[in-house]
Amino acid sequence: MKRKITSLLILLVAILISTSCSGQRIFSEVPSKDGINKIYVGKAMLRLAGSFEKVTDGVPSDAIKSIDGVEVINVEKKSLIKEVSAICQKVINQLQLEPATTIEDGNETTTIYIHPDPQNAEIATMLVVINDENTEYNAIAIHGKIDLLKLTQSFDH
Repeated sequence: MKRKITSLLILLVAILISTSCSGQRIFSEVPSKDGINKIYVGKAMLRLAGSFEKVTDGVPSDAIKSIDGVEVINVEKKSLIKEVSAICQKVINQLQLEPATTIEDGNETTTIYIHPDPQNAEIATMLVVINDENTEYNAIAIHGKIDLLKLTQSFDH
């Protein structure tokens, strides 16, 4: 499971490296300061990335095309982790996201939250991944229609 999460994170980082653009952001309260990296990738860039098989690492291109945006928060300063973690947890609570899974591995904890589509349990309208390594903190929010079954199957191959 950790390999699947790592693969998802690598996929998102590969997509996110080249651009930053405006759009809907759930972590807008996270301050911009030294030690905090904030990245947002909108639908246009995601569509472009979906056309490159090597970049998407086997994730179905139709899964990427249904994503409206991806937001990443990375905290590299240990002194800022508590502040950013509290903001992210407040947002998760306000959006009433459901915890899907939590993985603990030594000092690292990864939790995946979803906001299920009320009309289709296999679709999430938002997926949030929180990774806390004690010395680094990452929050990834994926907006759109995420076919959880297709996404899971893509990591099984």
